[in-house]
Amino acid sequence: MKKFNIKSVFALVLCLAIVLSINVYGATEKPVDVTSGLSVIQKTDEYKLMGEDSGLKLFLNPKTTNFYVEDVKTGEKTYAFPESFPKEDETALAQQIEMQAALVFTLWDPVKKTESRKNSNAVCVKQGNYTVYSKENGFLIKYVLKSQKIEICLSVILENGKLYCSIPANSIKEEAPEATMLLRVAVLPFMIKGEANTDGMIILPDGSGEVLDFGTTRKNANVYFKHIYGRDLSATLSVEDKTGYDINCPYLAVINGDNGILAIPEKGAAVGYVNANPAGKSNNFANAYFSYDYRAGDIAIIGDKQTMASQSTRVFSEDVYEGDITVSYSFMFEAASMPALAKLYGEYLVPEKSQKGESHSAIIDIFGFVNEPKSFFGFPYTAVSVISSGEDILSFAKNEKLKGVTINLKNVTKEQQKGTLDTKIKLISKVISKSQLKAVSANDVNLYVDVDPITFSKNTFAVNSFFTASKTIYGAPIGLYDYRESTHMVNKKVAKKLLLKYTKIDSVVGKLTASSNKLDIDGLSSETLGSMSYHDHSNGGTLADTHAAIEAAIASASKKTGLLLSSPNDYAIKYCSAITDIPIESSNDDLCSGSYPFLQMALGDRISYSTESINLYRSPETMFLKALATGSALRYNFILSDTEPIIGTELNYLYSADFASFKEMTERQYSAWHQVNAKTKGSALVGYTENENTIVAEFANGTVVTVDLGSKSYSVAG
Repeated sequence: MKKFNIKSVFALVLCLAIVLSINVYGATEKPVDVTSGLSVIQKTDEYKLMGEDSGLKLFLNPKTTNFYVEDVKTGEKTYAFPESFPKEDETALAQQIEMQAALVFTLWDPVKKTESRKNSNAVCVKQGNYTVYSKENGFLIKYVLKSQKIEICLSVILENGKLYCSIPANSIKEEAPEATMLLRVAVLPFMIKGEANTDGMIILPDGSGEVLDFGTTRKNANVYFKHIYGRDLSATLSVEDKTGYDINCPYLAVINGDNGILAIPEKGAAVGYVNANPAGKSNNFANAYFSYDYRAGDIAIIGDKQTMASQSTRVFSEDVYEGDITVSYSFMFEAASMPALAKLYGEYLVPEKSQKGESHSAIIDIFGFVNEPKSFFGFPYTAVSVISSGEDILSFAKNEKLKGVTINLKNVTKEQQKGTLDTKIKLISKVISKSQLKAVSANDVNLYVDVDPITFSKNTFAVNSFFTASKTIYGAPIGLYDYRESTHMVNKKVAKKLLLKYTKIDSVVGKLTASSNKLDIDGLSSETLGSMSYHDHSNGGTLADTHAAIEAAIASASKKTGLLLSSPNDYAIKYCSAITDIPIESSNDDLCSGSYPFLQMALGDRISYSTESINLYRSPETMFLKALATGSALRYNFILSDTEPIIGTELNYLYSADFASFKEMTERQYSAWHQVNAKTKGSALVGYTENENTIVAEFANGTVVTVDLGSKSYSVAG
């Protein structure tokens, strides 16, 4: 019998992977002609009025393609990019040329396997390779990258008091993708900007909000580049270390002197990124902008990363993004402030206010059981171990000092017990009975049950990483594997997580909702629904498809039951009864100078929101005090019975979450929260300053909360 040669198979798959990385551009539908019926504008070197709406005017210079928005009342102007540079400016000429571009392109050469960066000013405008068209209340520019044989259009219009800048992706033309492929495009890199050592700042959508100020230059800082909605786990094998917070609610807010701008990626966010540079890095401006993937790519690892046998190759999706890419810009030329911009963003996120009040004053996760690995005469098996019994849950609900809390029962569905997909919420009798559940809800508490309708488990060993990599390149069904500390080595001892087909999400959520309505509960909670965005390669879905399917499911479910979602993406928030795990800090990147509760200000009195878990935070008292200062509800994670069974399981991080250890603290903090809320009356946070260890927070009804993080104390006035 011929000996099996793993090295030969490895080489074959690796060669195939490399070939695929060169030839994966797919045949797309014929590009749409968005210029049909539009009139061409002559390229004269003067600004022309192109649109007027809601007290704003839009002017364009057809020769330079720069444009500005003017406030009719004040005469103030905001330019798309800098008009010119002073003679003493030390910015390199090549950088100045890119700074005066409306679009920046990232390109890939499949033959040389190199990535390059081009901009619309250098390769199009200065070469005369562009055409300007007039549109109703705006204009459209068609840029031609002649050498690369690529065409791309930018539409700019004034409408409803906003400036909309759009790239119709279905109009992009690539005539020679075998030589040059378009990977990514950045929109108006210098619309959101501020000159060094001037008064102003940009707030990035990182955590609660991250401050990029203009007053400090940081030549050695890293650039900021982060995917909106976080990493698409199903489209990659590259497991990244988690650094800071995901961007669930994308925006850019800038205050520059007396003017303010709020930028929102209204279309295409699922394939978008947030980018930022500090002043001094490459020029004299701090700036921030959105960029978008036209063609998704990744680095696939073949073999185990820590061995010499591993190889990596760049792979790209066969599909290109064919939706619209749209960024809206809202302007404030008078009384501009971060709270005012945040309020504007809140109106976008939650068009209709929900009744905040005290309906979710504290949100407490209670974990019911854990699947504990055990062995019998050397044979492994999984045992369901109760860590919070029904009697303990009932006793907790009867705690007079915690009246009015929201209890979120975790790990209580058949789906999570059995590891298979199930659309019925069947309470486990060993944890809590139906009569106990009814008794819990009879107390003055809100009661939610946790579900995960997006992922499910198969209790089978995962294949090794070598074959996992090759299957992913082929576009095989997707599994979320557990990797050992980002080594790319599959942990075969854990169950494989599978993603639900996007076409089934609405049906599964609907059945779970119907099942929950048969129980005496207030609604459903979820850590995945509304916070996960993925591409299921095996079923022809796209990120946009999944986005639409999840939003439709959430919208439908919200009409039938309450929804308590954890760190939801922006499109899910308006359907929530309350949202949890909103950070009180940012990722503290080296280009930034601190955190700012922009997201809390945006949510304001529109919807209930909570902090991350107080008792799991490194300093519970600090988290509690910042909850008071940001108008947040309190959030805790507890086990009521026995923490011992969770050791070595996926709930290992909860080992210190024993309620008995935090009972006194929880009751004290809950009482204090109510005293402060009686003063603020649940009104929105409208002012926030943090100086060393002192925070001063102002609420809409005039109440001022002052927090001293050093002495762990607070005071309330007004």
